[in-house]
Amino acid sequence: MQTKLLINGILVKGEGTLERVLDPASGKCIAEVHEASRAQLDAAVDATADDGRRQRPIEHHVTDGDQVIRHARTILRRRARLTT
Repeated sequence: MQTKLLINGILVKGEGTLERVLDPASGKCIAEVHEASRAQLDAAVDATADDGRRQRPIEHHVTDGDQVIRHARTILRRRARLTT
């Protein structure tokens, strides 16, 4: 499983916090991925600006990620209730 970040066309290991990726059906850890560091996020945003793409402030990207995590936790809680 590829777990590196694509920043400016190069795959790199994240330098941020280690996150565990869980299989929603079993709850078992299937991968561990390092988040991007602030410097890596800035580099990724700068790369999109160089590419002429519309960029959003970094706070929006962090918020999007937080929403994904909250959604995943909600799904896991619901599944846990169904199995008990």
